[in-house]
Amino acid sequence: SVVTAVTYLKAADENNISGIVQLRFNVNKAGKPVRIKVIFGLGYGLDEEAIRLLESSKWTPGKNNEIEIEF
Repeated sequence: SVVTAVTYLKAADENNISGIVQLRFNVNKAGKPVRIKVIFGLGYGLDEEAIRLLESSKWTPGKNNEIEIEF
């Protein structure tokens, strides 16, 4: 699960940094996130941690007439 895979970074913890990192991405035909961009970041390594978690996830690709498409 994503919640158990989160690594809270020491620098963010020491500086009391918390919040939400917003990412934008597409899902390829294999269900992997691609073209990941940080829309709203927090710094202190938290943006990179959010990307790492997203890259380790699997999604259901979009379909058009039952054919998987990159979305």
